[in-house]
Amino acid sequence: MPHPLEGITERLKRSEENIRNLDIEINRFLDEKGHREIIERDHEAIKKFKEFWGNQSFPPRIPVLISEILHHYRASLDNLIWELLRQAGHTPATPALLSFQSSARGRRLLINLPCSTEK
Repeated sequence: MPHPLEGITERLKRSEENIRNLDIEINRFLDEKGHREIIERDHEAIKKFKEFWGNQSFPPRIPVLISEILHHYRASLDNLIWELLRQAGHTPATPALLSFQSSARGRRLLINLPCSTEK
């Protein structure tokens, strides 16, 4: 039987793989578009740089990779909390312990810990 935290390790490995893939995609995007560097003292170059990048759209794969990375990190934390509760003698009542909530004041991480103390 696999170790209870083995799923976390695999999710983190997958996140690392996606980070490497994201780095490749970003570098490819920057190589295609140019403008990798800018001299900060050249105000005209900064203005042109902002105008150029303000009108660019990212390839769809970049947001997908970022989303997958964040999903795996959140799921890893979720699995860790679940296992810690289970080892403490609690029975988590829901599989989704972590969630993000958006409001007018911004985003926040919610930790939902509905569980029973039945062993």
